[in-house]
Amino acid sequence: MISGASDHYATSDILWRELTFGNRELVGKVIEALRQQRSLVLVYCLLEGYQEIAATAGTRRASGLLAQVQEALVRLVPSLHARVKLLAVKNLWNGAFLVFVSLDGGVLAEERRQLSAALVVLLEESLKLDVLRLGGRFPVFQFGSSSLNDKAGRVEELIYQAVQEAQAELSELSPAVLQALLLEFEAAWQQRRLKITYEPVFSLVDTSVLGWEARLNGPGYFGQQEMLFALAGRVGKLNALEASYHKMALEHFALEDFKGRLFLSTAPFFAPKEPGVARGETLRWPGYKSSTPENLVLVIDEPWQAQQMPLFGRALEYYGAQGYTLAVRSHGISMLPLASDCRFQFLKLSPFLIRGVNVNPRKKALLEALLAYGRRLRCTLVAEGVEDKKEFLALANLQLDAAQGPLLSRLRKEEIAPVKRFTFPRTPTRGHSISIGRIADNAVIVEKDTLVREVKAILEEHETLDGVVVVESGYPVGLVMRYHLDRYLGLQYGVPLYFNRPISSLMDSSFLAVEEHTPIEVVSRLAMKRERLRLYDWIIVTCNRKFRGVVSVQTLVDTLTRLQLEMARGANPLTGLPGRVGIERELLRRAEEGKDCTVVFIDLDNFKSYNDRYGFEKGDRVILFTAHLLVQVTRKLGSEGDFVGHIGGDDFVIIASPERAELVCLRFIRYFDRLIRRFYRPEDRAAGGVKSVDRQGREAFFPFVSVSMVMVEEAGSVYHYDIRRISEAAAEVKHYAKLLPGSVYLRVKRRE
Repeated sequence: MISGASDHYATSDILWRELTFGNRELVGKVIEALRQQRSLVLVYCLLEGYQEIAATAGTRRASGLLAQVQEALVRLVPSLHARVKLLAVKNLWNGAFLVFVSLDGGVLAEERRQLSAALVVLLEESLKLDVLRLGGRFPVFQFGSSSLNDKAGRVEELIYQAVQEAQAELSELSPAVLQALLLEFEAAWQQRRLKITYEPVFSLVDTSVLGWEARLNGPGYFGQQEMLFALAGRVGKLNALEASYHKMALEHFALEDFKGRLFLSTAPFFAPKEPGVARGETLRWPGYKSSTPENLVLVIDEPWQAQQMPLFGRALEYYGAQGYTLAVRSHGISMLPLASDCRFQFLKLSPFLIRGVNVNPRKKALLEALLAYGRRLRCTLVAEGVEDKKEFLALANLQLDAAQGPLLSRLRKEEIAPVKRFTFPRTPTRGHSISIGRIADNAVIVEKDTLVREVKAILEEHETLDGVVVVESGYPVGLVMRYHLDRYLGLQYGVPLYFNRPISSLMDSSFLAVEEHTPIEVVSRLAMKRERLRLYDWIIVTCNRKFRGVVSVQTLVDTLTRLQLEMARGANPLTGLPGRVGIERELLRRAEEGKDCTVVFIDLDNFKSYNDRYGFEKGDRVILFTAHLLVQVTRKLGSEGDFVGHIGGDDFVIIASPERAELVCLRFIRYFDRLIRRFYRPEDRAAGGVKSVDRQGREAFFPFVSVSMVMVEEAGSVYHYDIRRISEAAAEVKHYAKLLPGSVYLRVKRRE
């Protein structure tokens, strides 16, 4: 028995009293499992040095660590093996834990120890960072186990005896203790029973699949990649296992014909060296179908200690020089700022960083700092190991770039749609826009079989030229930007490898191309969704899919800024919707296009009484809700380009196509009347309204806020798009509509 473990024998007496007089839930679970004739195993886990951690970090933080250990046990036990079912985890609050599990069939003593060893391996890997932060060292767990099936007596006595037996068996993990597990691991490896699965990495911008992370797993206790690599590290075969993992991942990725990038974990250079294994050689395996390494993302863990930083930087330089895309997996250890001189394209946030982000404000603040840091470095930020839907929603609201994990692998694509902050559109859907074709510039074009050295000569001759477009029969098929070409040629052996090859071997065939009539707002959204390496690439403009010209990101941003400054002069400061100036411009645009339209005036009834009762702040919330609902209904049910404006106060306007205007009005009234009740207190909802003072100073009862909508048809052909004449036509009908009870919509009678 390990020295110091004797302190925990007092726990048995405390547990006995609790089982006898208090905790009957645990006793009930054990009775039910015994009734089902399942094998019951108790695993006793003891965190070594917990008393020192508590003395150094303080009782509160040490108690938080114990809660994290308990959470990890609850999460890890069900994933150990298909036979294993978790019954309960008991935190003894002194660094010790009781884990009760049930299994199908009989369990021999050797199998019981194997289960315990597998659990401790995963536990030490999972809690490495948590314990390191508080105790300054990696976690070491002592463990013992016992069976409950071979004992007689009351259930309380069975548990008591099992705890004493497990305490007597306490030991650390050692090669001897791990022997059975290691033998099974070696057999699974040699018999090629390990396999590769691919976990999708989803973009939280447009829900597309950015790539696939290769995960190594096997039978029995080896269902998790972390277990396999932890065992390989303990027997000095980490790099050999990595080589097998890389080769299998590359081979299957090519055979399955996956689209997107392949993410591969790789050991940094501070992993122990193994004879006969050359690091990185398997990445050159000829079975990988890509002609360039940029679609292969090597994931390297952030170093755990400052003295490992030079080797970490050397690993990034080594793989970067070969053209690989690099990802750094951050655990929030604060070593990452030391890597500011290293170049990497993805910053992966480990499960430790994201777990509990929806309820932990400190962790959220840490994530926000990492997000700002990564974006400064122009990295794509990816959250790993997403298991909880609330955590996923919190990550999406932080505007993370991408995520992966068990939850996302199960969800349908439409369920992964990003959660946006509650904002209102600052621009109309199509109003004031110009088409991308109006700002397109000419570009140098080359054929697919043009040699790389010829393209390089063209770029050197024209210093201000940022790139060339590759065309075939007038259709764009590729894009070559100067900085991408220089990156390839600047690699070790880049010039002899690529210089005399056709430009088609290096061109980007996944460029962004849009038709010339596309509004620049739409193009801007598409351009900003691109991965960061391509963020500043040209946008190719086409006419009936044939090459028309290019637009640089700088030109696009400058044009958008100019338009938004013009629009801001007429935007409503509360809702951000276009005001009077914007409404007039939209009518002018429709007049120029010769399109007739229907103008709908919207006014809130009983709104003053609501303001008097609830105050202006809550009144503003009703205005914001109305604006948001108008925009959503118009977008969903109106025609493309329909416009929503805010005249001021509680007055709004819709400029819609004649054939869709009535449907928009009907549906808006239905949604508004159903949802407006939420803005009232329960007693006012029950009463159907509020008591307030009318304009004559008399107390009166006012029903819920309702809406009056007045449609002016043929705003172009009859009223010649003149907002003054349209408003005058609506005024009389609007006054009549407000006299009617509830929400209504009315038409202005057509003039003969």
